[in-house]
Formats: sequence, C-alpha cells, structure tokens
Amino acid sequence: VLDPSDAVSSFLLDCYREYRAHSDWLGGKEAAPLTLFDAITLIAMVRPELFTLQQVKVLAESDGRMRLTDDGSPVTYAMACDWERVKSVILELMRGDPR
Repeated sequence: VLDPSDAVSSFLLDCYREYRAHSDWLGGKEAAPLTLFDAITLIAMVRPELFTLQQVKVLAESDGRMRLTDDGSPVTYAMACDWERVKSVILELMRGDPR
C-alpha cells in the first residue's frame, strides 16, 4: 500500500497520476491500469527467480492489449511473482541499496 506521506510512495503516486493523465485507454483515463511495466520487466530480467515464467503465445489487439492465443507470437510471460521480494528489490533500488 502506498503511503502519500512517504517520499518514495508520493513519487510513485505522482508518476501514476501523470501516466493516467496522458493515457488514452478505451473506457477513458480512469480505466488505464496502474502497472509498473518497465520496473517489473527489468527486475524479471535480472532476478528471474522471483517470477514464475512461462512460454506463451500472444496476439496484440488493435487497442494495444495482449491476448493469449494459439497462433500469436511466442513470448516469455511472468505468470506470477513473489511480490514481497519484488517489492523489496524495487525499494532497495530506489534507495540506492542494491544487494
């Protein structure tokens, strides 16, 4: 849970607000998902043991959303993660304390 009184949480909340303000999702700006795509992707690349990765095939829809399909492009997809450890890694990196 993000705490607005915490500097890091406040920064992340500001980033989300900015992302939503400039998103163009079907259903309007409030329908835009709140996801740290890039941070999670980078962590999965350097700490794959924190994720349950699986080879799947996806198709990109015209609205930019991805759909699992039998005839799509093969990708490695994170089906699950150890969120507490991922969150710890994110906080360590933001504090400049990578282990």
